[in-house]
Amino acid sequence: MSRRSFYAGTALLALALAAGYGLGLTVLQPIERATGGWGLNMYFFRVPYLLAGPWCLSWLTSLTGLALMFAWGMWFGIVYRRWNLTGLLAALAVALLAGGYATTRRVTV
Repeated sequence: MSRRSFYAGTALLALALAAGYGLGLTVLQPIERATGGWGLNMYFFRVPYLLAGPWCLSWLTSLTGLALMFAWGMWFGIVYRRWNLTGLLAALAVALLAGGYATTRRVTV
């Protein structure tokens, strides 16, 4: 088995899991809506302003978010495997600094 086929298979598995979990979240939304938010007017599967659209967009949003989280996790797994804990902590620090910097920037048009 080559590294390329291993990573391709892992990425395909992550995509299949994201699609399946996204479909599960989409199927549970009508149940939550029908019960009035589980009788307590709360949202768990149908997050307002994020998953409030039609079922196909809700599934696509869930699929995209979950696939990105799987890719994020695989990336940090690769970093840990290559550079151990020191590299992982450095990568996390860079990611946090970049995220913090990106949230403080004002975009002007």
